Amino acid sequence: MGELLNKIRQVADAAADIMAQEESTIRTVDLYTDDDFMHFCKKNIRQHPEIEKCTLAVSRTREFDHMVFSEYKYVIRVLFLDAMENPILAEGGQESYLGLVVIASGIDRKLKERMGDAEKKTMKIKGR
Repeated sequence: MGELLNKIRQVADAAADIMAQEESTIRTVDLYTDDDFMHFCKKNIRQHPEIEKCTLAVSRTREFDHMVFSEYKYVIRVLFLDAMENPILAEGGQESYLGLVVIASGIDRKLKERMGDAEKKTMKIKGR
């Protein structure tokens, strides 16, 4: 059973990487907050009842997707998953997954606390 869960997590990790590479729109903001994350989740849950979980990844970098920044930025990736932790395909897209990529100058303390020391977390979405 543990082996199966590891394989599922590997698929989710690969999908998160693919999502970052194939996402055509990347949102750029000064500050991304935990409230922004929760609002995005709630909005998508209403539109896509198959959403059960999500992977939230937050990294701090000076380069992303052929972009080089003059200072460190946070790259926030949200990838929605079904009950089996499979990524959910975006509507009309065969190669992109339902989620979001945000480049932010900063994140709020609440989002930092949600992540703790982890760079990536898969979590069950409240209300599911």
